[in-house]
Amino acid sequence: MDAAKSFSILLVVLVHVEVELAFIEAAPSWLQMASVVFAPLRMPLFFAASGLFAYKWTQASWTELFDRKISLLAWVFLVWQPVVFMYKVIETEVLPNQPSNTIADQVLKFLVAPIRPNGELWFLWALCLFFIAGRALKRISTKVVVVASAAVSVAAMVGIPALPPEVNRLLGAGWAGVPMYFFFFIAAARLSKRILSIVTALNWWQSALLTLPWVALTLVASLFPDSAILLHFPASIFAVAAGFGVARLVERLSLFSYLGQRTLPIYVAHIAVIVLVVSTLHLVHPGSWAWAWIGDVLVPVALWVVAIWVPLVIHHFARRQQYGRYLYESPAGFLRGWPSLGRRIRGSSTEG
Repeated sequence: MDAAKSFSILLVVLVHVEVELAFIEAAPSWLQMASVVFAPLRMPLFFAASGLFAYKWTQASWTELFDRKISLLAWVFLVWQPVVFMYKVIETEVLPNQPSNTIADQVLKFLVAPIRPNGELWFLWALCLFFIAGRALKRISTKVVVVASAAVSVAAMVGIPALPPEVNRLLGAGWAGVPMYFFFFIAAARLSKRILSIVTALNWWQSALLTLPWVALTLVASLFPDSAILLHFPASIFAVAAGFGVARLVERLSLFSYLGQRTLPIYVAHIAVIVLVVSTLHLVHPGSWAWAWIGDVLVPVALWVVAIWVPLVIHHFARRQQYGRYLYESPAGFLRGWPSLGRRIRGSSTEG
């Protein structure tokens, strides 16, 4: 599963490289195509890999869940919000082709981030909701939960892209992503034992075969673009299966295990690195040398590598500092008592 998580973080970083380069009209066609092709794999695999080891938390007590899981996710989400605000302001002030952003917009987004996540850290925010929802649905049968969440996911994947752009900007990636991807998290959590037993029993050719349905659906979607939205949900399921299959093939390669065990430090810091580099390129006007045919490959790939390596360096040195480790872990007692507070509130409401 470390290999599967490494695929996810590599694809997340790659799509953000494409997004930021696109602002300065420097995203090559191959990179844009890769973003589209890997869209069914990127976030579904990320949430499914997170869900595989989430079942014990959905069965734990509320106190244990908040103390040991929600506290970490919520703390890291909140403590990195100033960094998100910083790179969003840089985007607004430096990069062209911004979707009607202003400094006032960024201030407002920063202030309401706990209820409407700003920037790319929405994944952590969504995971908080997913763990809480998974625990709340503890007593509901697996079949009902999986089928119902699948129906919600299908509706969201078809309906949300059809909404007006202004509505999608208001929702943000968080409120759009929660209904789209909860199925992948909760299905992986509820079916984790079965999934793990199947994947670990695969040999190399069976693992390779898992990629074929996803490849076939990708080809169909490319030949019939109008069907792409309708095919997104089944393509995502087959893409997750393909991701697990390929992960089984390469699980012995240390690089993938290394990255898969360090997805959090890469996730929280990579976009800031990308924005700073792209903004610098834009300000110094790199000229034709950067975007010639060699630059179309060299620049995105180099930026991709830098956006993975620099956050790991930051993580390495931050954890050696007295307070640096709190960029990646919550202090003791953070959110302690919240479940009991909720019980007291519910009790007061009942008495009233």
